[in-house]
Amino acid sequence: MSDQKSVLVVEDEMLIAMDLEMSLQDLGWNVVGPVAQADRALRLVETEKLDIGLLDYNLVSGTSEQIAMALLKKSIPVIFLSGDTLRKRSEHLKHCKVIAKPVNIDKLNEALRSALE
Repeated sequence: MSDQKSVLVVEDEMLIAMDLEMSLQDLGWNVVGPVAQADRALRLVETEKLDIGLLDYNLVSGTSEQIAMALLKKSIPVIFLSGDTLRKRSEHLKHCKVIAKPVNIDKLNEALRSALE
């Protein structure tokens, strides 16, 4: 990637978070996080320069919908990661791409790049 883009990674499973961080860095992304808690992620949305959000939909403390809404309010695209179908997500978030877990890193990279076009 010619100019490094920043991706906020919100994932509450430590091994998945670490794998995402290393894999995305290897592909040239600047990873912000990863973080597991919504309140920490919301602070980063307010304080960091972000290009895109990569959010695990189901967190231990609830969902990442509040984080997604904060990102979208700043015109920052969002991609959800999920092990389920996300049928319950808010109407305001239906347009956000969902990538199924386990994640294929090449497909994820393609989706991130595509979302920024």
